[in-house]
Amino acid sequence: MVRPFSCFCRALGSVWLWLALAGLAHAQGTGFTFQGRLTDNGAPANGLYDFQFGLRDALAAGNAVGSTLNLNPVGVTNGLFTVTLDFGAGAFNGSARWIEVGARTNGSASAHTVLAPRTPVSPVPYAMLANTDALAAQLAALTAQLAAVSNQVTSLTNQVTTLVVSNATLATQLVTVSNYSATNIPAGVPVVSGNAQEPAFLAQGLQLFQTVPAPPWVNGTATGVPSARFGHSAVWTGQQMLVWGGDLGAGTYSSGGGAYAPASDTWQNIATFQAPSARASHTAVWTGTEMLVWGGFGTSGYPAAGAHYNLSQQTWTAVGTGGSPSGRDGHVAVWNGSRMLVWSGRNNVGLLADGGAYVPGTDGWTALPFTDAPEGRRFATVVWTGTNMVVWGGQGLNGELASGGRLVCDTGGVPQAWQATSATGAPVARLGHSAVWTGSRMIVWGGLQGSTFLADGAAYDPVADVWTPLATALAPTARTAHVAVWSGSEMLIFGGEDGTGALLTGAAYNPVKNIWRSLDTSTGAVARSKAAGIWTGTQLVVYGGVAASSPVAQLQRLTPQSAWYLFHKP
Repeated sequence: MVRPFSCFCRALGSVWLWLALAGLAHAQGTGFTFQGRLTDNGAPANGLYDFQFGLRDALAAGNAVGSTLNLNPVGVTNGLFTVTLDFGAGAFNGSARWIEVGARTNGSASAHTVLAPRTPVSPVPYAMLANTDALAAQLAALTAQLAAVSNQVTSLTNQVTTLVVSNATLATQLVTVSNYSATNIPAGVPVVSGNAQEPAFLAQGLQLFQTVPAPPWVNGTATGVPSARFGHSAVWTGQQMLVWGGDLGAGTYSSGGGAYAPASDTWQNIATFQAPSARASHTAVWTGTEMLVWGGFGTSGYPAAGAHYNLSQQTWTAVGTGGSPSGRDGHVAVWNGSRMLVWSGRNNVGLLADGGAYVPGTDGWTALPFTDAPEGRRFATVVWTGTNMVVWGGQGLNGELASGGRLVCDTGGVPQAWQATSATGAPVARLGHSAVWTGSRMIVWGGLQGSTFLADGAAYDPVADVWTPLATALAPTARTAHVAVWSGSEMLIFGGEDGTGALLTGAAYNPVKNIWRSLDTSTGAVARSKAAGIWTGTQLVVYGGVAASSPVAQLQRLTPQSAWYLFHKP
């Protein structure tokens, strides 16, 4: 059966030119890029199709030139496809040429449907047949110059990174020296503090004589940035932040995203071919080699599906569905070194108290233990301790929860059993809070209880099963839906919302000293809630979110070094 296909096609002149230049070393390269838009039954085509390309010497009836090319299969996404064609050196002699395109669904036994009209070929490809020795030499010299500049940029980037780390180390050393010299400071000897009103210094008659301001917020490039969104996911690969999915506003969801490299301040599009369906409120984890996306909510409901994204190959592979949990959003997920653990959430049935463990190597799921599992909930927080998945808080059947559980795994990452977290000393019930893992403690802070925004929290020791309250002096103002990351020494809080709307303030909490300090917001921080944030090792990176009911697209970076205040005794 012949299906009604149609196609708008064009040969990419700019790409032809690039191919001509890039192919100078071969002198006689004749391949060029061809892009088309295919409709199937009147709608943009998606999937795999067989194509047949022929070169003709006339728009209507005419003679074939060169060989016929059959390309099977070709991926088509939202109607678009791109292929490379090579009809041979003899096909282009300066005379006019037209390309004839035939298409059919991949694997079909029917003949190709020939699309009309034929597409004219610009004279640009004929440049590939020209004598290009002089241009080749120029291109080689230019390439060498570009490589030298690239090496210089890389060297400069490394130097800046080293300087940032050195400055942070120096700040720590200066504060340490100041702490040791807090008494009997000789006249004229400068000392430094992270507190402009350092009580120990003021008590000795020291005076503030110089301030070294904190580093400012830095706006990421606007080139290639994904569209504004919230409810998206973000994972850190060690070099890039991968952003995917999310709510674009007005009931529209995304199935795309981008990979951001802080070192070069550049975005790279994440492939859309065979990507999961558009969604928000899903989860994503980084396995060390791939990003795993699963669950969420989209226009079709709660998909019980997900996919692996291979960044180096820019390809998606579906996650197996055999034995998988039912679709849901508002759930939690962690990577435990060998498995993605998914638990709880909500779908059209209601709150769920089950979950599954997915092993990428076998593409298989096993159910999580059900005995002693916490009650079902959504918007809980989760951390991975190295041996336990710890879940706490969230919205239960009868309101916010002040409970949680630890899913204990063996040394191979296989889930074994649930254990309840202690209720003694635990924070009050809440949702929309944050939690980070310090290496020995889970720190919970902020959130919402009913209509009350919270500005307190506690640290949980899973080994001793003990909670310790956080200091409240200098803590950030009450909020929910904020970003929280662990820097290696501090919990960094930024943004979120309260009764007035989105916030642009933040703070850093040091669990060893049990003290808070404010993060700089005077240098261009963008207010937002429901954003995603990651820690690069030296910087907090924040992307997306929502403010005044509008999605945000701006990416910003902050080196969370405190301001330095220098004192001396006159």
